[in-house]
Amino acid sequence: MAGEPYTATQAAEYLQCSYRWVKRLAETGRFPGAVKVGGRWVIPAEVVERGLPTRGTSTPAVAEMSSVASAAERLGLQVRTVQRLAAGGEFAGACKHQGFWYIPTEAIEARLARQPLH
Repeated sequence: MAGEPYTATQAAEYLQCSYRWVKRLAETGRFPGAVKVGGRWVIPAEVVERGLPTRGTSTPAVAEMSSVASAAERLGLQVRTVQRLAAGGEFAGACKHQGFWYIPTEAIEARLARQPLH
């Protein structure tokens, strides 16, 4: 049986990260099942307790993310181009944290599959 859902503040405390980071994860869909209730984020307990990406940890969710520089190298694009694509929503699940974009590996693979071969 699942426990009581966490508020963003409680999740931040449990995960030992900032409230803003938890809010960003909720806003970008990195917390499956998170919803806003009365203007506040409510996050399922099992999602928080799974330890989704937080600053300074290496969880499977973080391991599946690439930096813009890594994505640019993999895609054969300039770093700035990848930043623009991320900001424009080209990479599903990409999120910006403390000024840096993180891009899911699966989004990079999807982009590679659509690129013409040179």
